[in-house]
Amino acid sequence: MPPVDPASVDVVDVAGATVFGVRTFDAVDVDAVVVDVSARLGSPTSDSGWQPTVGQSCAGSTDARVVWWGDFRMTFERYQGEGVVRDELSAWTVGDPTLFELAPFGDVPAPSPSNIVTLEGIGLGSTLVDVEAVWTNLNDGGDRRLVVVDRGGVLLIALDDADQVVGFGNGPFDCPVDEVR
Repeated sequence: MPPVDPASVDVVDVAGATVFGVRTFDAVDVDAVVVDVSARLGSPTSDSGWQPTVGQSCAGSTDARVVWWGDFRMTFERYQGEGVVRDELSAWTVGDPTLFELAPFGDVPAPSPSNIVTLEGIGLGSTLVDVEAVWTNLNDGGDRRLVVVDRGGVLLIALDDADQVVGFGNGPFDCPVDEVR
């Protein structure tokens, strides 16, 4: 296992399928999540506010909000119908979000490291050897991507040509644009 940098923020629990204690696709109070994450990472570097997703969401959401803290982004989606409003975390990424097609990510702010790592210490710059030492259930996701399956959780990892982690995250892996979740 790679050494954990003392400045790292170990908030990704792959087996528990959470980031900052929030499970993807669970109902959340978005403002409370932003406050909790900001307590660890500082104020957001960018916040889109709620934007309509008509024609853009394969999950049928009515609105989306993308919040960034350096190279860490969280995408929230809002579902409304029959007088009920439900907000949920739909995707998150660390590193280069353009490597993932997990959810809309909006304008990418100037990069700055968030130092987010998994509970096992895997983060940006970790090597393929580090990843293989931590998880045995790795699947080829194509295009230098690995899909980690650890008990109840899944993590997508992007590698560069030198087999170093350049991005990781979670979100809808199988939601074509014209499909409703």
